[in-house]
Amino acid sequence: MYGSRPKPRKAPSRTPEPTPVHGGPGIRVLSLGKAAARLGVSRAELEAMIDAGKVTTLPVGGLTRMVPMSEVERLMAGLRGP
Repeated sequence: MYGSRPKPRKAPSRTPEPTPVHGGPGIRVLSLGKAAARLGVSRAELEAMIDAGKVTTLPVGGLTRMVPMSEVERLMAGLRGP
């Protein structure tokens, strides 16, 4: 109909990259969805862990929370065992 075929979509990367926080040099954070994907849990499971005090988050503004990469690494180390 438009004269050309649509371009194939690029597959999303499986490992989300940390996003630096503006104004905080060296602090890397992930959104709740990206942190959950990296940990292999659902967003709802991650939110339950946050509400239980098992995961520390950073408020970014309003209701938005970000998970520090150091927190994700700590949780991943715990999942792997000693």
